[in-house]
Amino acid sequence: MPFAFDDPMIQSSLLPLGLSFLLSGIIRLLLGRHLGPRMANVAVGLSFLTLIFMVQGIMFPPASSTHKLPYLVLIAIVLGAACDAKALTTRSQLLLFAGYLGAALWWLNQTRWNSADNLLLFKVGAIYLLGVFIAARLLALRGQRLTPVLMLLFASAGLGVLALFGASALLTTLGFVLAAALGGFALWNWPKHRYPLGGGIIFAGAGGLMLLTNQALLLTQTSPIALCLLLPLLLANRLARPMVNRWQLKDAGRPLVITLCCIIIVAASVAVANYISPISSDMGY
Repeated sequence: MPFAFDDPMIQSSLLPLGLSFLLSGIIRLLLGRHLGPRMANVAVGLSFLTLIFMVQGIMFPPASSTHKLPYLVLIAIVLGAACDAKALTTRSQLLLFAGYLGAALWWLNQTRWNSADNLLLFKVGAIYLLGVFIAARLLALRGQRLTPVLMLLFASAGLGVLALFGASALLTTLGFVLAAALGGFALWNWPKHRYPLGGGIIFAGAGGLMLLTNQALLLTQTSPIALCLLLPLLLANRLARPMVNRWQLKDAGRPLVITLCCIIIVAASVAVANYISPISSDMGY
């Protein structure tokens, strides 16, 4: 089967995976051994943004909330790169992320505020608080090397699968794109760890995930219950700890056990989504 850049399967898997992997290495080489490793994670956002352009294009001015996504991801990339370049503290990065996410959600939902009800305010508020919590959790786990990247990777993939049940082909594709971009970065860090998680992944990765979650909850029939069942992904390191300790796994083995735990969590969430509402044949962008 020939390789086609416009093939949805290629766009949501191999292309972002390969692009993120390639850009991570290029950034490392161009910026040197001191700044390069710290900035390599910006490749995730660059790959994600490139595929958004390929999948849905760009419109100026944006006519809908979906058209605002590439602009918000671009801002996230710039902020994340600045955090990594300046080596900001964890607290400073978290405060900046909280400000970015709040402004992003306000603009993304701007046309909805005039007719906003309590349910809308609750959903957007919950997304905001969850996004800040996820960013704080990922930053706190940076010392565990690949662990926070895997958590975010499977959360993105899980959102992509759940969007299938919400009848959104676009969000399904973008969820898988983000997961694949994180996978390309993860390949550089297994079995040997090379590049740390930084602002590039926090802003474009966690931020991008929350923007997609906003769209899934407000524009599709994606199950909030199934989405909530992805939250244990943030505890995957603790769930994996008994097996890691029992088998005395080292740096190369620990990510494999965490991956197994993440797969089980995502599978449980998908099973619940399928029980609540089987996949619709009316898929839309």
